[in-house]
Amino acid sequence: MKKLWIALMCLASPVLAEGTSMYDSTEAFLADLEQMSVRCGTMAEGQIDDEIFGIQFSRGTDGRCILGTGEVDPLVAEFFAENDLSWAGLIDGNSIWVAAR
Repeated sequence: MKKLWIALMCLASPVLAEGTSMYDSTEAFLADLEQMSVRCGTMAEGQIDDEIFGIQFSRGTDGRCILGTGEVDPLVAEFFAENDLSWAGLIDGNSIWVAAR
């Protein structure tokens, strides 16, 4: 799941800024996304966890968690452009939301 946090900071690295992904495949990203959804289900409403590089993972009162703000990994942006999930998505292209499971 650490890759997901790092994926949000893709502009921090010149290599990533050119379009290289932190993920080997969409399956690897989806596995991290599913883990994030399960983790969200264990969090209390209003809970905010500080993550790597100052990113926060927070749970709102609507049962969703938000990971952000940062720049998303190119593979993550492409994944959400091609896949419309009912339980996860992008907010303004720089944060990921997931529904608690």
